[in-house]
Amino acid sequence: MSNFDFLTKQVLFKSFASAAVNAEKCLSIEPSLAITQCRRALELAINWMYNVDDELLKPEGADLCGLMNNFRFRKIIGESLSTNLNLIRKAGNQAAHGQRNFNQETALLVLNTLFVFFDWINQNYGDDQTPHSFSRENALNAGNTQETESKELVISYEEKIQALTEQNLNLQKQNDALSKITLEQKERLTAARKENSQNYKKPKNPPLTEAQTRAYIDIMLADAGWVKGVDWKEEVLVEGMHNVSGTGFQDYVLYDDDGKPLAVVEAKRKDVPVETGREQAKIYADNMKNKYGVRPVIFTSNGSSIHILYDENYPEREISSFYSKSDLQFLIYRSTHKQLLSDYSLNDICERYYQKEAINSVCEHFSKNYRKALLVMATGSGKTRTILGLIKVLAEKNWIKNVLFLADRTSLVSQAYSAAKTYLKSQTLANLCESKKEDRDPKARIIFSTYQTMISTIDTVFEDGKRLFTSGHFSLIICDEAHRSIYNKYKEIFRYFDSLLVGLTATPKNEIDKNTYQEFGLEVGDPTYYYPLETAVNDGYLVDFHTIKFNTDFMLNGIKYKELSDEDKERWDEAFADDEEHYVEEVNSGAINKWLFNRDTIRKVISALMDYGLKIECGDKIGKTIIFARNHKHAEEIVETFNQDYPYLGGEFCQVIDNQIKFHDNLIDKFKNPHKDPQIAVSVDMLDTGIDVPECLNLVFFKPVYSYAKFWQMIGRGTRKCDGLIDGDDKKYFVIIDACRNFDFFEENPHGLDGKLQISLEHRTFVIRAKLLKALTGNGKFDSKEYCDETVKALTGKVREINQETFMAKTHLGAIRKYSDENTFTELTDEIIEDLNSQIGELLVPSEDDIRSRRFDNLMYGIELSYVSENNKEFNRLISNLKKISAVLLDNVGDSIDAVKKNRALLERLLKDEFVQSMTLKDYEDIRKQLRELVVYIENNSSGKDIYIDVEDTISNIETNESGVSRYADTSAFEPYKNRVERYVREHINEGVICKIHNNQKLATDDIKELEDIVWNKIGTKDEYDKTYSKTNIGVLIRKISGLDKKAAKDAFSKFMDSHNLTAEQSAFINLVIDYVVENGLIEENKILIENPFDQFNLGEVFSDSTLLNELLSSIKAVSDNAVIRL
Repeated sequence: MSNFDFLTKQVLFKSFASAAVNAEKCLSIEPSLAITQCRRALELAINWMYNVDDELLKPEGADLCGLMNNFRFRKIIGESLSTNLNLIRKAGNQAAHGQRNFNQETALLVLNTLFVFFDWINQNYGDDQTPHSFSRENALNAGNTQETESKELVISYEEKIQALTEQNLNLQKQNDALSKITLEQKERLTAARKENSQNYKKPKNPPLTEAQTRAYIDIMLADAGWVKGVDWKEEVLVEGMHNVSGTGFQDYVLYDDDGKPLAVVEAKRKDVPVETGREQAKIYADNMKNKYGVRPVIFTSNGSSIHILYDENYPEREISSFYSKSDLQFLIYRSTHKQLLSDYSLNDICERYYQKEAINSVCEHFSKNYRKALLVMATGSGKTRTILGLIKVLAEKNWIKNVLFLADRTSLVSQAYSAAKTYLKSQTLANLCESKKEDRDPKARIIFSTYQTMISTIDTVFEDGKRLFTSGHFSLIICDEAHRSIYNKYKEIFRYFDSLLVGLTATPKNEIDKNTYQEFGLEVGDPTYYYPLETAVNDGYLVDFHTIKFNTDFMLNGIKYKELSDEDKERWDEAFADDEEHYVEEVNSGAINKWLFNRDTIRKVISALMDYGLKIECGDKIGKTIIFARNHKHAEEIVETFNQDYPYLGGEFCQVIDNQIKFHDNLIDKFKNPHKDPQIAVSVDMLDTGIDVPECLNLVFFKPVYSYAKFWQMIGRGTRKCDGLIDGDDKKYFVIIDACRNFDFFEENPHGLDGKLQISLEHRTFVIRAKLLKALTGNGKFDSKEYCDETVKALTGKVREINQETFMAKTHLGAIRKYSDENTFTELTDEIIEDLNSQIGELLVPSEDDIRSRRFDNLMYGIELSYVSENNKEFNRLISNLKKISAVLLDNVGDSIDAVKKNRALLERLLKDEFVQSMTLKDYEDIRKQLRELVVYIENNSSGKDIYIDVEDTISNIETNESGVSRYADTSAFEPYKNRVERYVREHINEGVICKIHNNQKLATDDIKELEDIVWNKIGTKDEYDKTYSKTNIGVLIRKISGLDKKAAKDAFSKFMDSHNLTAEQSAFINLVIDYVVENGLIEENKILIENPFDQFNLGEVFSDSTLLNELLSSIKAVSDNAVIRL
């Protein structure tokens, strides 16, 4: 009896049923052959589905992998089943190409997975929906029939392949014949599948054993390029164990080419936490080290998650996938060749002191076994050169091999790539964003790429048939502009790769869901190194700015028709002549440059630039300028107005540079060239950050900015020095023309407005529905069982659509499998909803429905949620939006569309409060289903077309300010606590309690209270102090920072020196002590007296009289004790 008899009984499945039976027969003969046949049966069955199901459109030229990963196919069969089918495909490929020798247990698991799929096909498309159970006994005995017992057991493996191939060809012909199936038959089978899927019952299988779990581990190892039996062996005998036999067996051992073990893998059942194998694996690894001299890397896995543990003092951590052989080779090499991060030279790359300090800080941080670091350095201070210096140091000290530099814009990637070609000539480099193939070698040691390009590259680049960018490929990743690039889908890159990570930014954000510090494992306000703009300006490495602030009347107060001149009223009426339906007599300031563009407002701002902006060529030519526009239409209008008023400067003098302009990178290169136009670049976001143009002399803020981070990034476009720029004189400052009073806004709101994490519409709707389901569960007020059941199916359906083969999904496989199960949604908690939000939401596949319908779904689900949860304020707000949509459908679409015409009565009722307030949950859901098909008729610009006018505006309240950095830069927001303490001590060294400590004076009780208030309240918090300085005494800390006043130091030792007839050598030693405490504040331990700089003396010989020595030590201790505060 075969497990697949239920298939052979139905003609409908004839094209693939016998292939499944053949696979089962091969199980007891040759497991690898059985797996090959399972793959073939799978391919035939999937092709059959594409032929008979009306919702499956076969992509042209798609192979089996393409058919299986088609999101519609995954949606139909469910993500859990889809993932398991990939086990069949991958194992079948490896078996067919002779890459692996499979055992019978693995073949049984693959056959069982095929059985589950075919049972699903039968329950969904077949005439008999009875669920079936897989029989291990039937599978093992299937090959012991008279048909196979004699002949088939003696023929060769190759002959079997040939015979089965001929059978498969005949089956394929039968399958191809199905392509002629009638449309009516397809519709019938598709409808049957839709109906039957509601009652599908998954076969009940016992939990996977450890041996079966290994099949999953095998696939993951093969995916990382390991070959079973060649460089990966199982059940390896290990001697020297602490048991009776003195031996043990390691589940997996991964070998180097020389036969030495690189890693061990401890396997556990899927239902066992992966950590349980940790100690056992350590013992095996230790014994292998005794035998081979090198301790292998430890992996533990239960088939779902993988942990890595290695004796580089790093804690155990979870990783996304197994390391490749080359990854492990470097890890082992590094363990024996890694040098201390000291005694290195940076002068060939980094000349500035703070760049060296930054590198030293990161090196010190990494030396303490931290794996992430964040550098916060002012725009224009040379972050790229700093990071290139760091790469040089880490590479020379054998800490890193392959490096990935990521930025979110091609221009930033190109800048860094160009710099690396200058300063890292000994390294192979590649820019994956370059058009030339020779510049895109993925095997280069240092890769430069945008986040977008890397995401698409990870799953597509192979070398010798093996994935190149495995999880351990890069040992260092640089995240440029980290404040905006480590969120949403981009963070999956950092989850996938297991590497050291360094973030670069000028302005980190401290916002909900966007905490840059938290992403790098740091305390808020405490980056690894900090170099602010104010310090850079004071040091002379960057230039300050002057501000010209003003208002235009319209941008401040809006436009009121009644206040216009008669001439301007005519122009206003003329502007609205073609759109009388949206005629207004008053617009607020928010409409200006958004949908209403007034040429005279633009003219006034341009005129201010030409009057106040810095010029070159003896004042005849405005310097390089960036105008920050509100949107693309605004930018185009600025350029058109400029060309109209200054035609003699030529059509290329002022140009738009944004994402809507083709070949914008070429325009950026021209703008960066001091000898080429454009001289004025009008930008929408593109030039806000990252672009280096030292020649830039003027910035025009022609849009409101609310983000503190973005504001200072924009200012950073002008801070770079440029020698000889202005008629031979150096650039000493630049000008900011602020036409929107942004500086005033940030004076009132020092950190701007909180940003919100931008998540997809699909994500938001998914979370709302989950919250709605939770609110309804157990809520006796609503008869909602049917509605809840539909919601559960919809939510799990969305989860099952996720393609688990992508690297982004691999770090969330446990959550995907968990939430593919409808039972998980029976009792939702806040924790589960947060888990859905954080792990599932960002992976969801967008629906193909019209965006307007999807937005309407989101609105209606929000109404339903606020209705059920009795959130009246939110309910009324959303109902107001529903009324607006109804009004637009009635007024703008009306009877021109039959579907709208038929629903006119409903739409009119929705405008009435008493109607919308009296509906039930079912009513709201019915409205969602009815109107979601109608909203597609609403034009995106239904609020009216853009209006272009030219009425007179006026400028008022002009203010000019110099030294903008010192006035506006609030550097304390992101200054580390340590920096704040040191700065305060330096600035107040001659004041109050700080002065007393500096001068070695005893402190009174009030002094101690004052010091506590300074350190624990004014500068920061006690918690910050404890985290930064641990148990360091406050007074001792202040003395170390301030040093000891020279006179006070001499006074402290004068009594000792005056009371003894000291030798010249003794006097020299004491003077050295005085110099030391002046510099360092105190001597905490006596052992310092025999170290540098005191080691030029022999202390025992200089002070051979122990009494004299003890008296000196007492004087030293008295200086230290005076600094100690006893609470």
